[in-house]
Amino acid sequence: MFILISSRTERGIINILDAYCPHLGANMAESGRVKGDCLECPFHSWKFRGEDGYCENIPYTTKGINKFYIILIES
Repeated sequence: MFILISSRTERGIINILDAYCPHLGANMAESGRVKGDCLECPFHSWKFRGEDGYCENIPYTTKGINKFYIILIES
């Protein structure tokens, strides 16, 4: 079962993604934030691109970022 989150980027694009962060499972539907074209996790501020779910930024490291994605639901 998936819980989904829809968000609108600052450019007005609507994205639908899995609501849970793959890092520690934070529900981004409850307190996640839209930052530019990304959805930011409330626990550790990881940023996931809305267009493909790719983890674009982990604030405290540059290693392993490309390992993390959240599920993108395409229409």
